[in-house]
Amino acid sequence: MDGKEFYYWLKRESPLSAVKAVFMTGDAMGGDTQSFLKETGQPFLLKPFTTSELIAFIRKVFAD
Repeated sequence: MDGKEFYYWLKRESPLSAVKAVFMTGDAMGGDTQSFLKETGQPFLLKPFTTSELIAFIRKVFAD
């Protein structure tokens, strides 16, 4: 199961949990990935990233 499949499963099985989903991707330029990220509106972090960037991302996303 990839991230997209997991997101749709989570949305179906536990809709409130899907609202809290974040994504990490190394393929933000791919058409399918861009469409998926736009469709979901979920926050995402581009790979590669440092530990500091990951921590800052998580703090920002969950501070809202």
